[in-house]
Parts: sequence; C-alpha cells; structure tokens
Amino acid sequence: HAQEAYIQAFANCAMRSYGFCRIVAEYEDEDSDQQVLRIKAIANPNQVLPDSDAESTSGRDWKRLFFVRTMTHREFRREYPTAQIRDFTTDMMQAAPQWVKADRVQVAEYWTVTEIPSPRGRPKREVCQYVTNGVELLQTAGLPKKTVWPGRYIPFAACYGKILWLNKDGQGAERTVLSMTRLARSPYMAYCFAVTSLIEAIGTI
Repeated sequence: HAQEAYIQAFANCAMRSYGFCRIVAEYEDEDSDQQVLRIKAIANPNQVLPDSDAESTSGRDWKRLFFVRTMTHREFRREYPTAQIRDFTTDMMQAAPQWVKADRVQVAEYWTVTEIPSPRGRPKREVCQYVTNGVELLQTAGLPKKTVWPGRYIPFAACYGKILWLNKDGQGAERTVLSMTRLARSPYMAYCFAVTSLIEAIGTI
C-alpha cells in the first residue's frame, strides 16, 4: 500500500506545504520470523520534526529527526515496562507540560546520524534510533535503548511545496516553504470575482 503513503505526503504538501512518509521494518505476518521493509503514510506531518539545518528537499542530508506520538498512561506502562517513571504525577506534568498530560504521554523517536571516519577518506554513516518520553530514554522489553538502523539515511522522506529563499531584514536568506497552491490563491480569488461580477451583470439584462 505504498501508493497510500505517496498520496498522503503529496496531499499534505499541496495543502500545507510539507508532507512525510517513512520506511519501517516489520515481520511479514504474526507467524513469520522474516522481516520486510514497508513504506508507511504519515497522516499528520506535524508529528515529524526534521533537521532544520538540512538543505535537501527529500531529507537525504538529515542528521537528526524527531517523530512524536501520544499514548495513554496505561499503554505506556504496557509498552515500556522497564521505564523508571511509570506514574505521571502533577509535578511531572508541571516539569514537562508538553510531554505529560493528565491522560496521555508523548513519546518521541529520536533519529541521529553519526559519521565515522574510514581509511578511504569517506566517512561511514551510522543511523541510530532512541525513544524518549522527554525525561528518560525508553526501551521495549528485551530490546536495547539504542537501535542501529541498517542503512545510511534516516528512514523518512519529505515532500515539500514551493521553496523560496527570502532576504529578511538584511539578515541573509531564510528558507520559506509554501504550499503548492499558496501563490495561486490571489489569482483564483480575482478570477472568482470576475466571474461573479459577470454573472451579476448578465442577471441585470
């Protein structure tokens, strides 16, 4: 169902200027030990916080990325049984208000790329994933806190709208991302006004 991911990423790109999809490794089914790579849609692109210093329009040069999601306190305790913090008190909510709510807790995948020198002079890229609740690193039962992804790039891809580099206040060029329809709004409003005026004029005949 990769086409679903492509359509969702482009729809978000057209409507709000950015969309994303990701690659995950999953078991083929509940009875198999064989893993396969699958492309997944990301319906809410605000879940992805990519590297702000990257320049690639696809995300190829990302060095870091956060992917956030929320779950209930009960789901959190079940998925991360070894977490040191399992009871989310009022003090915890005040200390990390963006992460801990009265009924839900935010969890983030943190992806990072480390370049390791090699004899060839071209550094090797190690892509790692960590999971955090904003207070501590988490781990699923039986798995390490650090997961090494067997690839050279963070397994997310971006789909951006029109990218402009604008000089603001003499401070140098700043990247501005527009939706695919942003610059068409004013011309289309003018077209609609002209057509409406024409219809009103015809109605007076």
